[in-house]
Amino acid sequence: MGHYSNLHIGDEELSWKYYLPPHVSFLFGKDDYFEDSEVIDEEEELLYFGYKTTCEQALNKLDQWGFDWELIETFYKSIYEELREDYLFSLKYDLEDHRENGDVEKKISDHLEKFPRLSRSEELQDYINFILPLLKASKHGEESTVQSKDGNSYSIQPSSTNSGSIYVQHDLHQFLFGRTLKYPPWIFIISNLFEYDIERDYQEIISIIYFRFLLESHPKEEPVILDLADLYEEPEEIKNFQEKSANHLIKKVNIFNKFFESIINEEENLKKLVLKNKITEELDRIDNIPSGSNYLKGKALEDITDIIFSNISGLDVIDKKYSNGDEEIDLLVKNDLNKPFWNAFSSPLIFIECKNWKEKVGTAELRDFEGKLRNHSKLVKIGIFVGFNGFSREVVTELKRSSKEDYHIALITRQDLESFASSKDSILKWLEELMVKVY
Repeated sequence: MGHYSNLHIGDEELSWKYYLPPHVSFLFGKDDYFEDSEVIDEEEELLYFGYKTTCEQALNKLDQWGFDWELIETFYKSIYEELREDYLFSLKYDLEDHRENGDVEKKISDHLEKFPRLSRSEELQDYINFILPLLKASKHGEESTVQSKDGNSYSIQPSSTNSGSIYVQHDLHQFLFGRTLKYPPWIFIISNLFEYDIERDYQEIISIIYFRFLLESHPKEEPVILDLADLYEEPEEIKNFQEKSANHLIKKVNIFNKFFESIINEEENLKKLVLKNKITEELDRIDNIPSGSNYLKGKALEDITDIIFSNISGLDVIDKKYSNGDEEIDLLVKNDLNKPFWNAFSSPLIFIECKNWKEKVGTAELRDFEGKLRNHSKLVKIGIFVGFNGFSREVVTELKRSSKEDYHIALITRQDLESFASSKDSILKWLEELMVKVY
């Protein structure tokens, strides 16, 4: 016996030696237990036992436990900047490796501009299209083709150094190393979830995400089988499997809560400090973008704005570069702030416009933004205009005129961002002060 627990999702297999991860239990119910036996020398011999279900039923179980698609999106958004930074580093490495003349930052900008802007949800959904072809290439040496949400078709080809075996998630990350120019950026960014350091720091979360990706990528009726006959000698050893697993994880959570109680008590102060340091880092990053790299400058400002509004409890950045065909919104924010100040605006959605220009933003851009607010006046009463290098005097005059309108526009400049980063204020207090600022 090899003493392995073996999880089969369709044709894909995950194995753990001397160990059954507790979070595997989230895929099965008590009624999913099975035994397979056959008669040998007139005696019935138990060959296999464990748990068996389908991809659809396993997904339903994950939903029941709360590990739904929305939770995965939330986690992805929370560490997106870290994943993207790793991708940009790899992209820069691959572009520098090409013996061509030219500015690497310009090459990065040109490469990124080839792809459409997808929401985080769309990026994750597109990754579902890629994961099985990636596994076929890396594990089985098979070539296949994928139709991406960006409208293009991609050939997934096996590596000449294919090891022929994948049993851990981070091998997906390794397979894509050196291929950053071949597939859409988000495929690499999401695959960085399975990079060793991320997998180590968020072991159970990453495993559940990987389960979900595999389940979503297979037909609903495909079998999901947990074979435990190699790990345990008798079926009685896995009785109360779900309860034991849940208790183990609850105990682990309680230990972490107790051990890091002092940090938890200071969570808000810690989050505030981390956010302000992150904003300072992003401002420095913007300063280091070469002049003329307009796409990267614009994207960097959108990123820092995304970071800010994603860290306000009650606000959720639900889309970036939202377009209805006639107009584009840089950031679309859902407003669930249940406070009298915010309730007074009656604005379920907030529009955010970002301009990282060398010159100050003028009235023409402000009026365009006002038009977007008017076109969606039933749901949008608040607009945030981020002009990195400030606004013209005429914009201030225009804002005074528009104060009689049914919408409210707040302005944010680099100076405002620096002021927050160096202050002791909470991010919500800082934003509210900008909202009531008299120009």
